[in-house]
Amino acid sequence: MTQPLEDRQPEAPDSEEYVAAESARRTRNRRIFRAAVLVVAGVLLMWAVFLEAPGEIARWYRAAALESAVAARQGDDESGDYSTAIERVTRAIEWDPSNPNFFLQRSDWYLDTEQYEKALEDIETVIEFAPNHAAGYSQRIIVNRKLERFQEVAEDCDKIVELTEDRGFMEHQQALNGRAYLKAQGNLDLEEGLADSEQAVTMLRELEASPQKMAGLQIDPIRLDLLLSQTLDTRAYVRHLLVKQAFDAGDGETGALLFDQALSDYNEAIRRINRVREKLRLLSLKGELQVNQTALERLREEVVHCSVIHQHRGELYALRGWQRFADADFQRAKAMGYDPKYGW
Repeated sequence: MTQPLEDRQPEAPDSEEYVAAESARRTRNRRIFRAAVLVVAGVLLMWAVFLEAPGEIARWYRAAALESAVAARQGDDESGDYSTAIERVTRAIEWDPSNPNFFLQRSDWYLDTEQYEKALEDIETVIEFAPNHAAGYSQRIIVNRKLERFQEVAEDCDKIVELTEDRGFMEHQQALNGRAYLKAQGNLDLEEGLADSEQAVTMLRELEASPQKMAGLQIDPIRLDLLLSQTLDTRAYVRHLLVKQAFDAGDGETGALLFDQALSDYNEAIRRINRVREKLRLLSLKGELQVNQTALERLREEVVHCSVIHQHRGELYALRGWQRFADADFQRAKAMGYDPKYGW
């Protein structure tokens, strides 16, 4: 006869049947737990792949675009221009439309291929993403200069100066000098341009008087000479344009005073450039350069670009009717590698 359920005695914990059943139960639970963990991990992995894959694919397309751009610069790209690079970075944007760097890169290639309106569209997107960074405004300045929209250029210069006020000494100094340069180029608010350039020069002179501050900013004497020559050239050219305004207005006294000030700036800028050239020559001969080759080449290129200072001084001499001095400067600028695209 079957024993009533309530009368059954539980198996002893140390009985063989109990131990076997308990072991089987634990094994089954472990397997269920492991399966659940695998399922959850699989779901999470699939979700991560879903989230990350677009960004990874976009970065791959951007890398391919950069490779195409290099080929285009070297003449190895079948298209002969940046069209392949633009096509590939466009694919990157399709996969990750939230990355402003892709739009900034494409705007650069649109600029190189003179597709200025398309470049401006991309730059507007960059500024929407990052309204408090100067990169988008700087790029828009370049495009608007090409389109000779100098009022828009001036407005973006104002924005960059505002953004850099609290972002570092050199950034702000360069922003002030850049605004003065562009106001001179567009012949806009020359008095304000002169104030900007004077502040930019003063900042560098104060830096030159503080070796400790120079060291803190990692600016050596060669770099400082180069920066001062460029900034002095900007101030000289703003004064140069004011000289012309004064002479055209029949104010010979003011024109003569501004002429002397502009000439003094040009002369100092040229002395500093010559000092840079001599230092580079001596360091090269001694093999004591403490900069890498890329940095050295960049310095040399900037020195060549500064040959424009001789061109500017020549134009100032010509404005005063000193043609012999003007011709000597024009010849010197050409010998140094002057290219009109670097001038105003």
